[in-house]
Amino acid sequence: MADFDPTYAKEQILNKTDEELVLIANSTSDEYRQEVIDYAKEELQKRGTVNISQEKAKEIIEQREEHFKEMIGEKEKGLPIKWLWFYTYIRLPLTLIWSLISIFFIPDLTERVISLIIIIPFGILSILVFIGIHKRRIWGWKLNWVLIAVESILFVFSRSGTGSPMGYTPLAALIWVALNVMYFSRRRILFS
Repeated sequence: MADFDPTYAKEQILNKTDEELVLIANSTSDEYRQEVIDYAKEELQKRGTVNISQEKAKEIIEQREEHFKEMIGEKEKGLPIKWLWFYTYIRLPLTLIWSLISIFFIPDLTERVISLIIIIPFGILSILVFIGIHKRRIWGWKLNWVLIAVESILFVFSRSGTGSPMGYTPLAALIWVALNVMYFSRRRILFS
């Protein structure tokens, strides 16, 4: 059995929520050491939180866990939202950053200026979509359709001179649009 560190145990108890302390205080010595149970009871008395039932504590903890799962992108309103989370917090910012950085790799000044003229409105649109989707606003959901369309068009035209087969690039853009249309259409109810 590992050594028991009472100082560490007390520090851990101080970091627990009232609900977690209620569960520890009402647990058996099979689950926690008796000292930890006593520390939890002592801390509850100090906080003046002795009226929470064990059932209520479990309910609050389950609600918090469900909220946390939603925040990390597991589910919202019964729908998986991992792609939405990735799309909003990873893909949109990285696409915007890469677009801005890529301007500096264009050797011709005229092409660089033209790219900048295209990227500035694209960047503003991306930022608006990010804000709208983050806040779960219907206008963000609608602007996202514009962003997907603009991205697809830019993708096709930016790749047309790179030597990739012309049939492949529009097909890739079409697949991108189709997958996002299916995904975001089903998640309309997440936005108000």
